[in-house]
Amino acid sequence: MSSSNSSARWLIIASIVLATILKIYCASTTYGTNDTGLFQMYGQALYENGLEATYRATDYYNHTPVLSIVLIGIYWLSNTFSWSFPLLLRLPGIAADVVTTLMFWRLASKHMGGRISTGWICLFALNPISFMVSGYHGNFDSVIAMFVFLAAYHCFRGRVDICAVFYAFSVHVKIAPLILSPVFFFYWLHHGKGLRFFIITTGLLFAVWLVPLMEYPGVFLHNVFAYGSYWGIWGITYWLHLLPGNQLYLVSFYGLTPIQNEIMAALKAVVVAGILFIAWRRSRMAPDSIFETLSYSWAIFFVFAPGILLHYLAWPSCIMLQHARRWWLFLLATNSLFLLRCYTVINNGFPWDKGLFTAAVLHRWIAWSNIPWFAYIFFLGWFACRAISERSRGKLVFAAPAVSAGSAT
Repeated sequence: MSSSNSSARWLIIASIVLATILKIYCASTTYGTNDTGLFQMYGQALYENGLEATYRATDYYNHTPVLSIVLIGIYWLSNTFSWSFPLLLRLPGIAADVVTTLMFWRLASKHMGGRISTGWICLFALNPISFMVSGYHGNFDSVIAMFVFLAAYHCFRGRVDICAVFYAFSVHVKIAPLILSPVFFFYWLHHGKGLRFFIITTGLLFAVWLVPLMEYPGVFLHNVFAYGSYWGIWGITYWLHLLPGNQLYLVSFYGLTPIQNEIMAALKAVVVAGILFIAWRRSRMAPDSIFETLSYSWAIFFVFAPGILLHYLAWPSCIMLQHARRWWLFLLATNSLFLLRCYTVINNGFPWDKGLFTAAVLHRWIAWSNIPWFAYIFFLGWFACRAISERSRGKLVFAAPAVSAGSAT
């Protein structure tokens, strides 16, 4: 191993270790956001009453059966051994960031032919979004990002079985990654393995979902699949809620007017249609294009989503770093600025400890959501312009240079 390679290796390791120490310190010295208290309450309810009773007790509980099992385990550990619940809640996300960074490093060093430098890997390891979401917020979105990236990595490597397993795991954490199913399915369909991917994924999902679907399908489907996020705090619905009149004004995820529900349903349909279109058009491209397709799919989601929550911004993870590093840096800066503002507002300044999202402080941060939203619009617009330019020259929509997945290692 050359001295430069050795130095790069230790620099990356040091970045991962430093980032992990900072996140664990934050997780062990702060309470987090409202989500921490909610998850502790849900963990106790699940532990004492079971999943069905918890679903029936409140529309607010919209998490999957697998995540419910995780919450029971965290609550039991905290209650039995008097361990810190806020710390236990954030450890899965912190661990997920380590795994994602290590696999990104492996992808860059072994399969990307030096296209991604050591500096970018270190920057990803230390990026502020990961710190704020995994180290402070108190949710499982970094785990979703990890599983989606692992699914994409094994898709790139040509391993349909492992790809399907990790993709199913991502959906088991939260239902949101279902919107990415066309990307993986059409890719494997073009490679003659679509049925295999479908069978493995659906088998793993329904192995867990079968009981709630058989015993209490109505409440399960309503709580988990019908959730539409918050109206009025992001993107199109933010601007609509500013219009005169009271039918669109309410900022909430429940008790919405019929027209608000109809608009949210229409926006969801636009997201699904956009991802279906791009997944189909790009399914015939080189293996490394899977990262681009996922990036553009996430961009479609963030541009047209009827609402998001802060921790959703961790979902794209390092996917975009494979092909659009300057855009990733731009989005990292805009997203971080928005998150920094929000977490500072709900904590009433520094230092952060117990941040509460309340109606009283909503006006102090809600408009800042336009910073990352417009950033995603610019990114999606850039892709559309590139796609039109490539198509006018007779090329497949934004074809990327092929990178061989190589042999399995």
